[in-house]
Amino acid sequence: MSVADHVQRLLACGAGDAPDTGPPLTEVEATVEGALRARLSREDYTPPVMPSVALELLALFEEPTTEIATVLATLERDPLLASQVMRLAQSPAFATRVPARSLTDAARRLGFRRLTGLAWAAALDTRVFRSAAYGRAMEALRRHSWAVAQLGRAIGQRARVEPDHVFLCGLLHEVGAAAALVVLGELPDAERPPMDSVFGGLRDIHEPISGLVASLWGLGERLEDVLGNHHDAPATPVDACLVLAEALVTEAGAGLPFCPPPHRPSVERAIAWLRLDETAMTELRATAATLGGGAAAA
Repeated sequence: MSVADHVQRLLACGAGDAPDTGPPLTEVEATVEGALRARLSREDYTPPVMPSVALELLALFEEPTTEIATVLATLERDPLLASQVMRLAQSPAFATRVPARSLTDAARRLGFRRLTGLAWAAALDTRVFRSAAYGRAMEALRRHSWAVAQLGRAIGQRARVEPDHVFLCGLLHEVGAAAALVVLGELPDAERPPMDSVFGGLRDIHEPISGLVASLWGLGERLEDVLGNHHDAPATPVDACLVLAEALVTEAGAGLPFCPPPHRPSVERAIAWLRLDETAMTELRATAATLGGGAAAA
């Protein structure tokens, strides 16, 4: 299968058969969606460039025998990325009682999988969630993704479902929307659509674009499937964590205009699958309110 055929397959997912998620698209919104499908289907389309070190770290993330020394040696090849990871490791969300003083110290306290997640957070912040034309929308995307990632990790910890993998999925689940904003932001001023029509145009296509970007980055089928279908009814425990995190963050006021909240049956299925009782849900909603408040303030 050629790259073009693969892209067409991914972008066709959900086209015309998506569940009813809102009113019909306006003519301008439909034009935006059509333009994105056409542009992203071209052979010469490339997603935003990720640092090679981040991609190498993801490969190490999937290896059960990876040693911390190998992760540190890889990360230290990109001093800028390493410094940003260190900043995140010392932030309130991840800092231990005594702040880490070095990457080695942070790796020992957090573990190499969580450190890899922070490396991807830093890389996405500097390379993907950036657009001069749609800066405020990109900032909302970044904050929403960070909130979903953190809450997803908390859910994973409670349900004993790969918390670091859920965190990574939360970070990445809206890369399709970010990639689309980059494409539209590069248009000449006279051709660039206004933000309200962009949000409408992204409604039915942002999931398959996330799957497309995951594929073109070579992130593997597991991530490609999760990112390309993150609003669907959960099919795995990781999906369930992501669906619930998205629902609670949206409920807390940090949703996105083009992302309707997950369908209630999907949320209920996720809660049942993860075996979360009312006490757990109350605590998770409180956490979501804290994270959502920070995102909404952006």
